[in-house]
Amino acid sequence: MDTLCALLFAASALFCASCASTENAKKRVVLVSGESIHYWGDHENEIAAGIMKDAISETMPDVIVEHVKLDKGGAMESLGGADAVIIFGEGEKYHPFYEKTGVLEKLNGQGTGFGIIHYALQFETPEENAVADRLVGGHYDISCSVNPTFLAEFKELAEHPAARGVKPFAYTDEWYFNIKFADIPGQKVTPIACAIPPDKVRKGRFGPHTGNQEVRDNMGKSETIAWVCENPNGTRGFGFTGAHGVFSYNNDDMRKLLLNLIAWAAKIDIPDGGFNSSTPAMDYIEAKIAKEKRPDYEYYIKRWKDLGDSWHGEGAQK
Repeated sequence: MDTLCALLFAASALFCASCASTENAKKRVVLVSGESIHYWGDHENEIAAGIMKDAISETMPDVIVEHVKLDKGGAMESLGGADAVIIFGEGEKYHPFYEKTGVLEKLNGQGTGFGIIHYALQFETPEENAVADRLVGGHYDISCSVNPTFLAEFKELAEHPAARGVKPFAYTDEWYFNIKFADIPGQKVTPIACAIPPDKVRKGRFGPHTGNQEVRDNMGKSETIAWVCENPNGTRGFGFTGAHGVFSYNNDDMRKLLLNLIAWAAKIDIPDGGFNSSTPAMDYIEAKIAKEKRPDYEYYIKRWKDLGDSWHGEGAQK
């Protein structure tokens, strides 16, 4: 009897594993990259999407993952049927969906979740920003949001599936904050990763991207850098305001957080320890950059490689 029970249990477990695999196989994630108008190393949207595509393929092998390069002839029609679309791109008139947010709304109406990263959180018009609100719960607004460079310390993360396994981490990059969150009936926005900007970055001159009275009045306030939202139509979304420098993808906890966020948006189960992907080495990332080197290349690359050494140990990323 014990042997029979053991055989039945094993068969049941195998069947359940097969069912879970089949469910994941139905999931499809599309990573969209647009052009880059920034210096070498910054806003390397195609490279960032490629790194995350590799990470998803490694950690979620049953999920179909695709990378559509909209600045290189990729077709928006190929986004149809995706469980989640993740946008790596510039903002405003350089946004990969500039004057095409109707495509996003149509996809969302069909059940697609969305993730929007860094500058892509800023569309060109109020109407387009309102679309971002409906998809991911908020947007970068030039009337109140700012984008200084500072050391962001993520000392605690939310008790949420999207933060599973992510340890506290910190590094210096350009981080957007004072995001304008929507107030949409039936939509739930949950902060996942927050940091307190130093007072000095709140004292920038008044102007779009640099400073305003609201930012100055909030000295010492914790600001949301990553969040998730649950939409009234049952779809999910997230926003992440970091990843200005492509070398930030060398940070294992930052990359794990993004993997978790992407999985959550696509309604993929997140394991207790989150998704652990292989680290793309600094030299590997650098070799992929095709732009002309920036004027401050030596300082810039040393700063990032020093950060990499602090994350992984000196010389570990060669």
